[in-house]
Amino acid sequence: MKGLLAGSFVPIMAGLVLGIINYAGLWLTVRNIPHINRPALAGIASFLLRSAIVLVGFYLVMDGGWDRLVLCAAAFLSVRLVFVRHYSKEDRKMRIAFKGN
Repeated sequence: MKGLLAGSFVPIMAGLVLGIINYAGLWLTVRNIPHINRPALAGIASFLLRSAIVLVGFYLVMDGGWDRLVLCAAAFLSVRLVFVRHYSKEDRKMRIAFKGN
């Protein structure tokens, strides 16, 4: 059991870190689009950079084992759920405040 837990820790932590990097980068990009002179270029550059980081991270974590990739991907997607839940509440509060004015 101890070996299973130790072997699961690295892929899960890597998935969490990759998810935070990816979704925080996406959030920053979308948030700054109105202030950028070339928003299409910024969006494409952000997508390519985030995708490259995530793909290289998945490849390194996988280390030839699909089970490690599944754990990493599950942790990555769990970060998305947290980000969506958190920022949808924030967005709802902003819309309510905007309608009140």
